[in-house]
Amino acid sequence: MKRARPDLRVYLRHHRHRKRHGTARKHALKRMITARLRMVAQRARFGNWEGDTIAGKEKTERILAYVARKSGFLIAARTRADSNTVRRLTARCMAFVPCKTITYDNGSEFAAFSCIERDTKARVYFAHPGKPHQRGTNENTNGLLRQFFPKGNSFATLTPREVREARSND
Repeated sequence: MKRARPDLRVYLRHHRHRKRHGTARKHALKRMITARLRMVAQRARFGNWEGDTIAGKEKTERILAYVARKSGFLIAARTRADSNTVRRLTARCMAFVPCKTITYDNGSEFAAFSCIERDTKARVYFAHPGKPHQRGTNENTNGLLRQFFPKGNSFATLTPREVREARSND
């Protein structure tokens, strides 16, 4: 409709184009999943991880979940939704396990990916936007975790013990 009569655009409430701030630059710095080594896709070695967060009812409390692609080993912990908290928790989680690569979705909680690379000595990759199947191991694990923590439940009162129990039953 807008294209048919551009002269009428001035009468619309929002007749200007919306500006996108910094999105092109952010995506230019990210290493996409297609650049990942073939060995990672073949699940040939331990140390390749897929990471994601599961949001609670209040949206600020999350469960950060890392799944090893080769073995399915799960590391999960409750965290806040901001990128600095996720970065610090990731460094703690990966301190005692081999970590060569981490693959994330494009969530804002992973904005500090360059710091995560520095802290863990792992290369960070991102799935293409709107393609969660590129990180299938993690998406499946998130579904299993949702059996213990259904949508609509608050994570504010979740204890580390409850997360450990769900992880061991997974």
